[in-house]
This record gives sequence, C-alpha cells and structure tokens, in this order.
Amino acid sequence: MRLEATGGHWAPNFSLLGYKIRLQSIGMPRTVPKGCLYLRRRRWWYKVHGRCYACKPKGSRLATTERSVALVIARRICERVTNQRTRLQPLIESFERAESLTSGKAHVQHKMKTLRAFTAALRIQSPYDITPAAIQDYMVRRRADGRSNKTVSNERGHIGRFCRFLIQQGDIDQNPVARTSAPKLPTSEPIHLSRAELGRALRVAHQRGLWAVFFAAYGGFRLGELKRLKWSDLRQGRDGSILVVRESKTNRPRSVPVSKRLAHAIKRMLAGTPEELIFSSRSEHEWARYLAPIKKVVPKMNRSRGGWHDFRRTFGSLLVQAGTPIYTVSKLLGHSQISTTAKFYAHLDAESGRADIEKL
Repeated sequence: MRLEATGGHWAPNFSLLGYKIRLQSIGMPRTVPKGCLYLRRRRWWYKVHGRCYACKPKGSRLATTERSVALVIARRICERVTNQRTRLQPLIESFERAESLTSGKAHVQHKMKTLRAFTAALRIQSPYDITPAAIQDYMVRRRADGRSNKTVSNERGHIGRFCRFLIQQGDIDQNPVARTSAPKLPTSEPIHLSRAELGRALRVAHQRGLWAVFFAAYGGFRLGELKRLKWSDLRQGRDGSILVVRESKTNRPRSVPVSKRLAHAIKRMLAGTPEELIFSSRSEHEWARYLAPIKKVVPKMNRSRGGWHDFRRTFGSLLVQAGTPIYTVSKLLGHSQISTTAKFYAHLDAESGRADIEKL
C-alpha cells in the first residue's frame, strides 16, 4: 500500500487533501484514481469523478494513525470503485436486517417487495444507479400500471428510506428521492363513522356472521393484524380477556382489552387450536368483498378510501369523544408516538373546552 501526496502533506486535521492510493491485494494491483480527501462532520470522504465515498473506519477517532486511515481509505475506495456493481444486493439485505429491528415483519416484507420491484424494473445494480430520473421513471410506470397515487407515494417513501440507509452507510452522499416530485394525494377527509352508522354496520355483521368487523370496531386492529391473529393471542387478563398483538406495524406488541360486545362475538365463533388463525387466510380481494354488505347500509364507506381502516379510525374517535386520555388511545391503537394520535384524533375533542369558555 502506498500513499502519494499530490498537493499537500498528510495531516489528519487538514480539511482538503489530494492523494493517489495504490493497494496490492492478493497479488493483483488495484489503482484508485486520484481524487480529493475531505473531512466533514467527523467523517473522511474521498471524492473522485464527482462521487463521494465515506472512508472513516467504524469506531475510530480522528487521531487514527496515518497508515490505519490510509488502509481503510484504500480498501473501501477499491470496493466501491472496482466492485460497486455487485454491492447492491448485500446492501438490501443489510437494510432488511436493520428495518426488522424497528418495524413489523409484514411491513418489512412490503418494503422489500417495493425495493426488489424497483431494482428489477429499472435494472438497478449499484447505489449510484438510484437517481432522481430513475425514481421518477419508476413512479410513472407504476401509475401506468393502474396503481393509485397513494400506493405510488408509499413506494416512493420506501425507496427514500432505503436511500437514507445508504447515506448512513456512506454509499451515497445525498438522497435522490428529495429531488423528485411526490404524487398528489386526494384531500378528502378520513372517514369516521357515527354511533348510528357503526350500529347499522354491526347489526349486518351480526346477522351475516362477519365477526372480523367486531374485532376491527371494538379493538382498533389494522387489517394486517387481523390476518395474523391466532387463538393463542386470546388470553385471560387480570380483569377479563385480552387480545395480544404480537406482530404490529411498529414491531411493538400491545394488549387490547376485550369488551363485552367483542367477547359475545367471540363466543359465537368456532374456536380452533392455539396456533390456528382466528380468521382463515383470504386474498386481498376476498377481504375487500367481505365488507360489501356493510357498505350497502353505510354509504359513507363506498368512497375511494373507505375500507377496514374506517373501523380503526372510528374506534379511536369514539374513545376520544368519550373523554379517554389521548395517551391511553395512543397505546390502544399501537401508535409509536403520541403525536400521531394527537394529529389525527385531537380535533374530535373540540367540545372539551366549551364549559370553560362559557365561564368567561
């Protein structure tokens, strides 16, 4: 390994240095093109051909010896310059492992499906092939395939999250998603059912044996959580039965008390073995068709964004209107941050200050 200064002498505290690095590896010489070495935010960056490569050793400090820093620079630059077209798949696998620590299994699989579809459609082989033009082209293709703006926007977010991961790893220096235009989403208000509308929906569900509606209305479960509920998740708590959601969107298990009406619906169901699903496996189309009788008596749910999530919103909104503390509502809904609950449900408690205002 050899360092050659091309415009200044080596010093770890210099902010701009130019070097040409040559590394002997397994008897085969590899030459890194001459570029500039930068020090930015306590990290070394090597810029060559208009691209920046992170080269600060993990866990090291800026006082690292010249030889140690130079060796890491040489190794990492050689990997990215000579082998960059074979590095994307390991990065996707590393991203999947990192996301599994903070997100639920189903949510991670959805992100991975988006990334694999994106890389396969545009033949993305390296991090540097992920450009604003490529992302914009992919979104146009998805819209042409009949995907909604909401779906395309979610996929754009998944790609952006992967790009932020690449920035943290030092594989790219800026997020290309930030330079793309987001699809325009509909501005219609989210659907919340009134108590009368919810009553009509539950009557039809009881007549037809649509017990999943009771779980969504009295437990606030997401559709993905309903699909994964097992009979072993129904447990006996201190004051009654509880349902434990083991795999949620935020990868945080939560417990939901079983109300009397939900307990009555559970008694009407045919219980299975502990490891058996409460609701048999269905396709997305079958789950959507499941709500067809409900939508006939609740026309509000026939809107373009109507569906299973309406019951979850209704569950939260009725709790807020009943005076339940926003913190408790957040825990029951499984929100990772209480600000999410406040953003979508706090406006429903607008009448709470009327008595105090009347005192003025």
